Amino acid sequence: MPNFTPNHVVTAASSFSKWQLARQHPGKYALTVERGNWLTRYVSDEPGVAMAEVWRHHLKETAPNHWCLIDRHSDAVFFIQVRDDVVRQAKLLSFDELDALTLKMSDAVYLTSAIDALDERWSPFAIQSVAALTQKEWQGYTLKKSRAPEILAGGGALLMVLIAALWLTRTQDAPVKAVAPVVDDYQSYRQTMSQAISASKGAEQALHLAALAQSAPLGWALNALTLQGEQLTARLKCDEDGSLSDARHWGETLAPVDAALTPQSLTLSLPLTQKLKAWSAQMSPFEASDSLLDTLTQLGWRISDTKESPSTLIKTLSFTLKKDAMTLAELATFEALAEVYPLSLTTLQMTPRGAGAYHATLHLTYTGENQ
Repeated sequence: MPNFTPNHVVTAASSFSKWQLARQHPGKYALTVERGNWLTRYVSDEPGVAMAEVWRHHLKETAPNHWCLIDRHSDAVFFIQVRDDVVRQAKLLSFDELDALTLKMSDAVYLTSAIDALDERWSPFAIQSVAALTQKEWQGYTLKKSRAPEILAGGGALLMVLIAALWLTRTQDAPVKAVAPVVDDYQSYRQTMSQAISASKGAEQALHLAALAQSAPLGWALNALTLQGEQLTARLKCDEDGSLSDARHWGETLAPVDAALTPQSLTLSLPLTQKLKAWSAQMSPFEASDSLLDTLTQLGWRISDTKESPSTLIKTLSFTLKKDAMTLAELATFEALAEVYPLSLTTLQMTPRGAGAYHATLHLTYTGENQ
């Protein structure tokens, strides 16, 4: 029985020749396809068919630029991802291993008749049903048996041996680059969002520290509240009425906030552990950043240092927000607004201005889909 799920690797054609790719990924049966700027190779130790290429050809005329297909394979699924007419992924997975972000960002997710399209797990995605393939469509995508160099018998045998030896020596001396398979278009995005500090949660914790500082003992007042790496720090200064014993006793009641006391200052520290992991499985359209900026402007924030950085799949907007007399109520409003956007926080600084107001500076990044 043919193997319909041979091992699959795809890499840039500018980096490797077909021969180099075959040398890195040998097999008894193989098929290498060059399409556009990509080389795709399918390898198996038994006869097989590059079924991912068959589906690509089958859907080429009707499918959008970016699509996925899911077919049942025993107790697992055969998953295919195609972008720009190149098969980016072709592998066996369990249902639980299917990547939600890849499915959500696909223009179409095709399900074969072996998959129950009415299952609720498919409801968030752009599902389409697709008819089964015919055996005739396999033609042209059957894996070919690899052929080892053969030395001809007869009077020219010695000459052929010498030629083969020279060829092997020259090719073995040629450097072979390491193959960097392209298997996950969204890996970088997921990693970025899982490590980015949530602007909403950062504002929430800053609000918490600022409120704590307002309850400090007599003679201790907030000097500055800043974000340093992934830690919020509030530094309180001691004036002539301040008591070290009062500050020490008060600091001991603030867990989980860490309090460090010196004769001149009391430092409160709070780690920011909340990241944008919730956005790792979804994307917001970049254009939604327009409404975010409009709302911030209406709320009295000054926006500066804006910079857009586009890539193939995502686009980021970094910018700075400032207010000369921000109240804690206004910080709470910002917290609620930021919660619905993929907005990360890299810099925060608050300095008291008197009467419950603060000079505030925040540096933020919005990350969305580059449509």
